[in-house]
Amino acid sequence: MQNILCLTGVTGTGKTDIALELSEKFPIEIISMDSAMVFRDLNIGTDTPEYSILEKVPHHLISIISPKEYFSAGHFILECKRKIQEIQRRKKIPLIVGGTLMYLNALILGLANLPERNQKVRNLIHQLAEKYSWRYMYEFLCFIDPLHASKISINDHQRIERSLEVFLISEKNLSSFHQEQALVEHRGNFEVIAIERVDKEQHRKKISMRVHAMVKKGIVDELEYAINKYDLTQNDASMKLIGYKQFFQYLNDEISMNDAIERTINGTNQFAKRQMTWLRKMEFIKTRISSNQLAIQYLNEKLLKCSVIN
Repeated sequence: MQNILCLTGVTGTGKTDIALELSEKFPIEIISMDSAMVFRDLNIGTDTPEYSILEKVPHHLISIISPKEYFSAGHFILECKRKIQEIQRRKKIPLIVGGTLMYLNALILGLANLPERNQKVRNLIHQLAEKYSWRYMYEFLCFIDPLHASKISINDHQRIERSLEVFLISEKNLSSFHQEQALVEHRGNFEVIAIERVDKEQHRKKISMRVHAMVKKGIVDELEYAINKYDLTQNDASMKLIGYKQFFQYLNDEISMNDAIERTINGTNQFAKRQMTWLRKMEFIKTRISSNQLAIQYLNEKLLKCSVIN
């Protein structure tokens, strides 16, 4: 069976542009592997392709849920595999594209049988964090699960929260769940191609330009519209996305516009660093490419073989 191709890499490395260039030559349909693009009406801050592009090249798992809803890695796996089957039935080639590495890891290695989200437990964790600080919560995580704590940043409150939530619900740490998961590993027929960042300074400049472009395109107006339409709060998952979180604070008069811009740039750079760290640890990635042009050449050859088989 022909492998399903999956293009990933650090944010801002041009993955979508590569996929669009390939779509001019091959009958591909793109499956988005992006946890931000799943939300409706949040297009500017998530860098969702414009309507003209979506109309020309079929994209899937984009703008499929309300910003008030939650879309887990489990949801992604189910929807992604369903879309793969639909695309193949149309005699087209599925190409998975995106940088949400939590989704990629789950797609390739499968998911541990983790407890469901529990809002009461999360509220308790937030209360403790407000009382004692997130640093204290991270130190507690280091005590109960040093292996997992070593893999995440002290500033990654979302993953600290989830790790503590799992422990409080199940009395088992995340590392033990992941060890159980490894015993039933099922990779399926996927080939992952990762674009690795080379010039850090150029990448930082690109991120800065992207954030300033978001402001010019009207991310603040977009955010105001979404807040009013969906009655969003800062506790909603969509409002914790980089960019929306900072501009939400701006709309609440908590920070200035310049602060919102700078914090978004810094947050995106920190996110990119975390992505690079995670990518290096993903041993199932066998193809690592240093430039977009090399990625296009490699994928051209792979897609040509897929076209012949189809």
